[in-house]
Amino acid sequence: VLQQASINLYMFHGGTNFGFMNGCSARGVIDLPQVTSYDYDALLDERGNPTDKYYAVQRMLKEHYPEYPQMEPLVKESFELRNIPLSQKVSLFETLPDLAEPIESLYPMKMEELGQNVGYLLYRTWASWDADQERLRVIDGRDRMQLYVDGQHIATQYQTEIGQDIMVDGQKKAEHQLDILMENMGRVNYGHKLLADTQQKGIRTGVC
Repeated sequence: VLQQASINLYMFHGGTNFGFMNGCSARGVIDLPQVTSYDYDALLDERGNPTDKYYAVQRMLKEHYPEYPQMEPLVKESFELRNIPLSQKVSLFETLPDLAEPIESLYPMKMEELGQNVGYLLYRTWASWDADQERLRVIDGRDRMQLYVDGQHIATQYQTEIGQDIMVDGQKKAEHQLDILMENMGRVNYGHKLLADTQQKGIRTGVC
């Protein structure tokens, strides 16, 4: 290859997509969220340290181009922290007034319609039960859904499960508070799904 062509290293230095800026892989019907780490077997890892691939390329260059001077790479020391105890926590529902301003709408709005591109959306409504056990369904939601009734967690559903029946016990005719927390787990950023409407997040149709 060195004699007949050029080589392009897809990635020389690994990196991290911070915050919510991870991507998503398009694999058939299901989109697979990616972690924010993006080393991708690069010559330098996220810390800037050389990897096995770096040393393999270094050996190859020394063999084929001994006239080119090479310096030894810098290696940064690091350490691993384990078993860090959780010292404090706070409830999402107790801090809602400090986190966001409520927006009232007759129908659920998608994340993009609200001008929010990443993170979470919390949908809240109140409903009366027609029976002692009510069947709930979220229609066409992306990407992860967590259902709370009267502040109690009832169910968590992912792409392949959203739309399935959720049976909830409750007092007939009593009004119950329904909270649905939708999480955007990352958008596909390449290929045939790049501009697809499947990349719109939140509750995309409704709840019944």
